[in-house]
Amino acid sequence: MEPTDPFQDGPQPPTTPGRNDNQDPTNDPFFKDFQIPQTPEILLDIAKNKPLGFISWLNQVCQRGTSLTEQVKQLLADKNTLLQQIQALDQELQARGDDVVNTLREINLLKSKHKSEKLPDPPVFNGDPEKLRPFIGALLLKVRGNADHFPTDESQLCYAISRLEGSAYKSMQSIITPEGIALNNVNEFVAKLKMIYKGPDYRVMILQKLDALRQKNRTFVDFFCEFEEYLNEANQEGTWVDEVKINYLNRSLSLELRSLLVTTVNPPTTYPEYVKMLRILDERHRAASKSPFNANRSTTGNNRFVKTNHTPPTTTHTVTDTVTTAPQDPDAMGLSQVINRTQGARKGPLSATERERRMRKGLCLYCVLGNSAVTRRLIKCGVDENRMTGSDHFPVTTEIKVGYRARSPKVIKVYKEIDEEKFRDQMGYHLQGIRLLRDQIDIELFTTEVIGALQQVKEDTQLGWRAKIEETATKGTEKDLWKTVKGAQQRGELHKCEAIPELSNPDGERADTIEGIADLLQGTFWPQPLEAELNDIQGYKYPEPFPDRTITEREITNTASYKAPGPDYIPNGVLKLAMGVPAFLEAIKALINACYRQGYCPVHFKELITVALPKPGKSDYTSIKAYRPIVLLNTLGKAMESVIATRLSYHGENGALPNQVIGGRKLRATEDVFLEQTFIIHSSLFL
Repeated sequence: MEPTDPFQDGPQPPTTPGRNDNQDPTNDPFFKDFQIPQTPEILLDIAKNKPLGFISWLNQVCQRGTSLTEQVKQLLADKNTLLQQIQALDQELQARGDDVVNTLREINLLKSKHKSEKLPDPPVFNGDPEKLRPFIGALLLKVRGNADHFPTDESQLCYAISRLEGSAYKSMQSIITPEGIALNNVNEFVAKLKMIYKGPDYRVMILQKLDALRQKNRTFVDFFCEFEEYLNEANQEGTWVDEVKINYLNRSLSLELRSLLVTTVNPPTTYPEYVKMLRILDERHRAASKSPFNANRSTTGNNRFVKTNHTPPTTTHTVTDTVTTAPQDPDAMGLSQVINRTQGARKGPLSATERERRMRKGLCLYCVLGNSAVTRRLIKCGVDENRMTGSDHFPVTTEIKVGYRARSPKVIKVYKEIDEEKFRDQMGYHLQGIRLLRDQIDIELFTTEVIGALQQVKEDTQLGWRAKIEETATKGTEKDLWKTVKGAQQRGELHKCEAIPELSNPDGERADTIEGIADLLQGTFWPQPLEAELNDIQGYKYPEPFPDRTITEREITNTASYKAPGPDYIPNGVLKLAMGVPAFLEAIKALINACYRQGYCPVHFKELITVALPKPGKSDYTSIKAYRPIVLLNTLGKAMESVIATRLSYHGENGALPNQVIGGRKLRATEDVFLEQTFIIHSSLFL
């Protein structure tokens, strides 16, 4: 009788001999080496016939699967760890390879087949601070461009020190020791040089040079290279906004480029685009100056419209008994007719009055310069000692200036008709805040911002002119366009004199070019000041200082209107109009108070234009002493000078000067001294 399975209905499958199906299902030998059948029907029959064993087998399979999953995860983690170790080993191997290469280079075992082309050596530096920047630039270019010639830091340092001499070499002797050079690389060498020769006032000096830089006759590209060099030195922190950079750039441009900016509609506001626009304007202007159209224009009219690379021709004629002039000069032709008429007249004896008049003016007695039209052109008239031949006849040389007469520019003071309300609105917009002025650099930067705000307002108030330019450019005819361009160039021109004679100073130096004459006048008007003797003031006990009161708005606004402006072309009228804006007045008050407290005058306040005027009634205008200077300062600096002068005058009248002092005081003059002395004498006589 076959046993029956209580969990199975129907007949049981045949059993294997020696096999017990009712034993523990977890130890059933049937499932020990059980393989999953290929068809699901067989697996289903096994599950029906042996459910407990089948369930136990499934549990074992799941456990083995979980164990395998954990093993796979562990293997993946081990794989990632191995990859990281391999990457670290690769980096270490690469670093050790670089060390090996450097070591081989140091012992000259690994050499390049082709060395770099040798660059020029930097100039020898002798300690002149003005030559420090070019030396550093050339040195860094040399050691970096020829790095294969100087493979180690020590070789670069040795080369850098070899380019020093004088005081510069002495300042670096302390770093040269028997063990080597006490610096790590060339960058530390450059930093040490800057620390020695730049000093704490280096940035102020760079700001002054940047403020005094001018383009003059250079191309914009050449000028901009120098400007960018100073700008980078002054703005090492990189905190300057584009507006400050553009203001510095505008102040350094040439007069021609400034006049072209007036006709520019909607100029860029970003610094790179603004520089690009200036480069294009300069190239177009120089190309137009060399075009055949400008070269063939008539020069008998207003020749300021034609841009040339030389000054207007000046002809100096030396005469003894006749005078010749250039026939192409119409004004000179008129002068020639006057001279010929005078020479053609019958020469008779001069009256005593005429002889005395000519001798008083230093003229020869029988020269043709008795005519007033010729006298105005006199340069020199007298006996020429260099042409003495031993005869009893003394040669008389007369020099007359003959040249093209330049038309005087018509000056229109448009600022008198300015829209005051619009001007104040624009000023309040461009000057929005006041910074804390703690040192000289803050004063310089804030002065630049104030002047830049004034210049920007001046540009904004020209929108009507720009609208006219835009309308002419889009709708006008060619004649209207040339008329507008001609008018713009005329406004940018300065008044030119008719002719400039050769000048000489008392030391015998002579100059006949515009640049030479300017240098000669500058050396005469502004000689090198003598060093003051200060030994007698050492140990002096000064009295108590006057009370230091804050400068008020009333003192600042008490300035004259419509005075000649300085290089910034901002008249006092516009300055007083801007003072009607509360923000601008507060800014000016803060600036002047900071300058007054720190005893510092900004560079912009000291900028000036010097005009040399001939003294009337001189017989020899080739002497530099026949001219006197007229100085035009910037009006904002004049405002501060007026405040300080008023305070000095007030202290002088209130105890700073004794009553016996007459000079430099209000309502007192030289006549007061004579009257006082006369009163004392009369009083002593009548006692």
